[in-house]
Amino acid sequence: MSSIDRDLEDPSKTCIYIPPGTSDEVAPDVSPYPSYQWRDLPGGYELRMQMYKLSWMKCLGRVKSIVRSLHSSVAAKVVHEVTHAYTDILPGLPYPELPVVAISAEGGSSSLYSLIRQQFDQLPPVVSDANQRENAIPDEPPRPPVILNHLYPADCLTLTAMMKAIVTGFVDQDGILEASIKRKPTTSLASYDINLLAAWYSALGYIPSLVVFLHDFEQFDPVVIQDVLYICSLSIPHLPLVFVLALSSPPTSPAKPSYLHVAYPRDTLALLRVSVLSAPAEAAVVEEIINKTFFDPDFEPDVVLGPAVLDFITDFSSRHCASIDALITMLQLIHLKHFTDPITLLMHPESHATRSRLRNSDARPFLDVLQARLLNSPGSKLAKENPLDSDSEERLSADVLLDAVSDANKAFRKKARGIRVALGIMRIVKDVVLGGKADQGRQGTGDLEMLPAVLRGRLNRDVRYLGMAAKKLSAQKLHELLSALHAFFHNLESAVVRREEEHARVKIVSLMAQLPEPDEVGEPPSGPAERPPAVVQLAADFGEWLTDFLEEHFVRLDECALWDVWYTGGTPFPSELINPAPRPTAVAALLHPDDVVHAHAELLKALRPPSDRTPELEPDDDERELELWELPDTTILFRRFVEAGRMVNVYDWFESFKVVLEDQQRHLCRRARQREKEAQKSQDSSPIKARSRKGKGKRRAVEMDVDEEEDPEMYDDEEDEELDEDEMEQWSVEVQARFMRALHELDFAGFIKHTGRKADHVIRTIYDVPD
Repeated sequence: MSSIDRDLEDPSKTCIYIPPGTSDEVAPDVSPYPSYQWRDLPGGYELRMQMYKLSWMKCLGRVKSIVRSLHSSVAAKVVHEVTHAYTDILPGLPYPELPVVAISAEGGSSSLYSLIRQQFDQLPPVVSDANQRENAIPDEPPRPPVILNHLYPADCLTLTAMMKAIVTGFVDQDGILEASIKRKPTTSLASYDINLLAAWYSALGYIPSLVVFLHDFEQFDPVVIQDVLYICSLSIPHLPLVFVLALSSPPTSPAKPSYLHVAYPRDTLALLRVSVLSAPAEAAVVEEIINKTFFDPDFEPDVVLGPAVLDFITDFSSRHCASIDALITMLQLIHLKHFTDPITLLMHPESHATRSRLRNSDARPFLDVLQARLLNSPGSKLAKENPLDSDSEERLSADVLLDAVSDANKAFRKKARGIRVALGIMRIVKDVVLGGKADQGRQGTGDLEMLPAVLRGRLNRDVRYLGMAAKKLSAQKLHELLSALHAFFHNLESAVVRREEEHARVKIVSLMAQLPEPDEVGEPPSGPAERPPAVVQLAADFGEWLTDFLEEHFVRLDECALWDVWYTGGTPFPSELINPAPRPTAVAALLHPDDVVHAHAELLKALRPPSDRTPELEPDDDERELELWELPDTTILFRRFVEAGRMVNVYDWFESFKVVLEDQQRHLCRRARQREKEAQKSQDSSPIKARSRKGKGKRRAVEMDVDEEEDPEMYDDEEDEELDEDEMEQWSVEVQARFMRALHELDFAGFIKHTGRKADHVIRTIYDVPD
C-alpha cells in the first residue's frame, strides 16, 4: 500500500497531498527539459512546505512590523484619550460630558483594533496603597487600570439588550472582583440596570476606567445608541464610562463631517465630548507595505514578487478594496502558489535539510533535470566552468549541483538588491529634482504602478530623463540632492548592501567635496543658464553617473539562472481563489438568457423522435442579439449590476432599471397597437366587409388606401398615450415589485452583500465578470 492509500485510509488526516503523477506513470521524453511535475522528489511536498513556512513567516513578520509602526501613533493617542478622559477636563462646564473616542479607519482595520487592545493590556496594573497591601490577598490578581467591554451590533438590537450587554459585560468578567462577593438572583438588581454596574464598580476598591468598545459602529441602531448614551451620561463622573467607536467610514475633513455628526442629532452630541482620530488611509498603507517588504534595501524577502502579481495587487487595491487583510491574504496565496513548483525546494540551498534530502538515491531524477537546466543557463557558473552539455551522460554529484545553485542564488540576490537600491535612489532624485510632479494625478496606489515597469526593465526613458534633469540642477538643488543620497547610503542597515554599494557612496562623497556651498557661489535664482562653470561640470558629471548607475542596476531578474526558484516572474495571480464568482455558466445564463433558451430548444429537438417533431418545436432561426428591454427582469438588473462599481447605490440601480422598463412598456404598447390595426385590416378585407363598404363614396376609398399602407414607421411616430393618475400609481408599484423580485433573486444567488454602513448601498461579491 502506498503512502497516498494509507493517508486516504487514515480518518485523522484532514488534508492529503496527491502529487500530479503516480509512480507507474512514465514521463514523456519529448524535450531535453522533462517537466518538473514528473520529476518531483518523493516527499518533496513536505520539504517545500517547510520552505513555504519559513518564507511566509518572514514576510508576515515584516508586514506586521510595518503595520504596527504605522498604527502605533494612533493606538497611543487612543490609550491616552481613554486614560485621561476624566482628568483632562475643561473647567467650568455646566454638566459633565460623556467621553467618546471615534476612530475613523477607512474600510475598518482589525490590525489597528488589536494593537489598541494590546496597548491597553500592556498598561501597568494599579498598585494598592499601604493599608490595602497589609490586608491584601496573597494571590490577588493584578488590577488593570482599564476594563474593556467589546460590543457588536448583533448583540445590541434593542435598548434592553444593549444595556444588558454593557452591564453584564463588566460585572461578569472573571478575576476582577473577589470571588467571595456573590449576588443573590432573587434580591439583586436587573441585569440591564445601570445601578447594578454602579454597585459593582463601588465594590472594586479602586477606580479603573470602564471602556465600551463598539465595533462596526455604523451598523448600530442610532435610536438605541441615543438612549444608551443618555442613560450613561446620567451616571458620570462617579461611573467613569468611556465609549470607543470603531468607524469604518472614511476619515473626516472640514468639508465632510464624520458619520457620528451626520447620523445623530444635536441634543445627543451635546452630551458627548468627542475626540476624532483618523487612521492612515488603507491605500497608503498597502503601498507602504509593498515598498518596505519587497523593495526596501534593508530587507531581503525570500520570494520576490513579479510584475504580473504586482499588476493584480495594484488593480485590486484601486478598483475594489485597499485593505490590509486583503493584502495579507493575497501575499499568502502568492507564496502558496509559488511553492507548488517542485523546484522551489531549492529556496535555501545551503540548508542541511535540502542537502541531506538531495543526497539520497531517489533524488537522482530531480538532479538530472537540475543539471540539464544549469548546463543550459547562460548565466549559470556551472555552464561556464563545465564544458558538458545537456545531452551528456556524465552525472554531477548532488554537492556540485547544490554549490552551483548556491552561486545562482547569490547572483540573483545581488541583482535583486541592486534593483531595490536603484529604486530608492530614483525616488530620492524624483522628490528633489521633480518635486513629486511625476506622481501627481495618481490616486491611491502611488508609485505601485511604476514597480511592474521596473521589473520588466522598461524605465530607460525615465532614467535618461532624470539624468538630463540632474544635469540642469543649480548649486543649491545639487547640494540638497547629494546630501539626501549620502544620508541614504549612510543609513543603510544591511552590511551586505553597504559593502556592495561602497563605490557609489564614495562617488557621492567625492562630488560633495568638490561642490562649493551655495552661499559661496552667490548664485541668483534666475535659472541654470547663469550657473558657475564648476557647478555645470559637476552637475553634468553627476547626471552621467546617475544614468549609468540606474541602467546598470535596473536589470531583468528572469534572465538569471534558476530565477523561478526565488522570483514569481510572469506567473499570474490565482484570482479565482479570492474572487468568489459562481460558475461561468450561471453568469453566462444571466447575461445571455436567449442563448440558454435556444440551447434548451435544441436539446428538446434532439431528444424527441423525428416523428414527434412539429414545426412549433423548431427553434427560431433569428440570430440577432436581443435588445436590453427584451430580456427578463433579472438579466436587466444583472447587466446594470455588472456596469457598477464595488459599492452599488440601490436607488440609482432602481432608476436605471426603471428606465429600461419604461422603454419596454413603450415597445409593447406599440406592438399591441400594431396588432390591433392588423386585425382591423384583416376584418376590413373580408368579403362581407368589402360588400358593406361598397357605395360609400370617395372618402371611404381614401380611408381604405390609408389603412392598406404598410409603413412600420407610422406606429413609431405616434405619441404614447398618457396614463392617468391611477394607472401611473399602479405602474410605479409594478416596477418596484419587479425590481424587488429581481433583486431578491440576485441576493439569493449570492451576487450581492448588504452593508450596515450605508442602508442604501449593497456590495458586489464578484469582480471581473466576463461579458
